[in-house]
Amino acid sequence: MHFINITPVNLIGKVGNTMEMALTHLMLGNEAYSDAMGEVTVPVILDNSYFELGYSLPPEDIIKAARMLKKAKCVYLVCPDGTRDGQKEFIKAGFKCMCIPKTVEQFHEFMEDPTVHLVGVSEEHFERRHAIGARYNLFKDYMPVLASKKIHLLGGTDSMWELALLSPFKNYIHSWDTSMPVWQGQLGHKIDRQVSKDTTSVDFNQYVAPRNPIVLHNLQWVNSLVEEYYEG
Repeated sequence: MHFINITPVNLIGKVGNTMEMALTHLMLGNEAYSDAMGEVTVPVILDNSYFELGYSLPPEDIIKAARMLKKAKCVYLVCPDGTRDGQKEFIKAGFKCMCIPKTVEQFHEFMEDPTVHLVGVSEEHFERRHAIGARYNLFKDYMPVLASKKIHLLGGTDSMWELALLSPFKNYIHSWDTSMPVWQGQLGHKIDRQVSKDTTSVDFNQYVAPRNPIVLHNLQWVNSLVEEYYEG
């Protein structure tokens, strides 16, 4: 599994990620951010920035941003939640596609469709929203449609222990992104068994000291969980 630690600009490419997640509006509007992401050589998921802007940028903008990721091994472009909008354009332009289901029926549909390369599963759209068990129940109930290494998990819950909870499905989970280890560390919050997230959005322009002890603790904590439950 690729575990993606989302970081402010100065740590992009410097925390050991084997995959990255980029935001279209920052690729197009933040030179320092686009320069840093432009040096990334691992695969990249390029989000449409709906969560940050309140609306999804059009396919042509997402494709423009994707072409700035010149060194990336491959790029997955994200359709707006619950739709395939832009999918044909993305694939025609030579990129892979990620769709985000808003219903169980869409989850089933996207998992079985070979033209959907990743299925992004968000806590926002399913029963028991933001409860740690929400995604576990979805996967448990729909094991027959789970495709090998096709699921991308969008964000974490209030506890990184969801990593352990979802480990029975490790053969189906391709990647997982979260800002928790680095951003919560920057805000002074050490991940432990009872951590609660500060809901402040990531400030990508804020400098994070590379040797910040709390950030390093958080990264080590999460890496140990990934190694224990997903590797080997």
